[in-house]
Amino acid sequence: MKKLLILFVLMSSTSFSQGGPSFNFEKNKAFKITMKGASDFAKADLVSRQMEKMQLAIFSVVDPQTSTGFFIVDNINKVQGIEKALNNLNGFSFVAFEEVSLTEDLFLEMYLKRGGFEKADYSKNKPKQIMMGPDVNLTNSLYRKAIDLWEKDYSKAYQNNLNGRPEHYPVFVSTGNPEKDSYSFELAKQEWIKNYPKEAESYSGIPYQGEKAK
Repeated sequence: MKKLLILFVLMSSTSFSQGGPSFNFEKNKAFKITMKGASDFAKADLVSRQMEKMQLAIFSVVDPQTSTGFFIVDNINKVQGIEKALNNLNGFSFVAFEEVSLTEDLFLEMYLKRGGFEKADYSKNKPKQIMMGPDVNLTNSLYRKAIDLWEKDYSKAYQNNLNGRPEHYPVFVSTGNPEKDSYSFELAKQEWIKNYPKEAESYSGIPYQGEKAK
């Protein structure tokens, strides 16, 4: 009995120490998965977070306009798990999948899109750290890769764009909730227009019709 107890303790400590899947850009695989049900931002975000929470996907992003997502996994068998999970998720169903190359461009686009940025804004905004639940190592490794790739592709354009922005132009802040962050950024821009109308008029070329400029 004592030997069994010791064995159970050892097995338990080993399983807890292993944690979830780790991000390895060179070894991980990417799959494009088409589904039904991810018809708006909240539903698309639910799929991503649920697959990550179940440790079926290391990182993912789902486009509500096409109900299609990209999922990074550490094992091709995880796709079967995603299929089963989607079919068991109320209001969702799995349609099809295909393996795609996990390129630097794909990963960076996934990360920026998950952060709430449109493609036209990639060069204007640095990636913001996306929290992957309690897994600090996964959060940091994904973020470091995104920053490295972004700096290689967009840092020069970002500096040029930043230098051309008005002094008080608001900064986009990502908290990992793209819908909320986009809304907050729009409110900040409205406050900027209200408080610095001359800057706004000069930057956008659209005459401000509100209060007098400062």
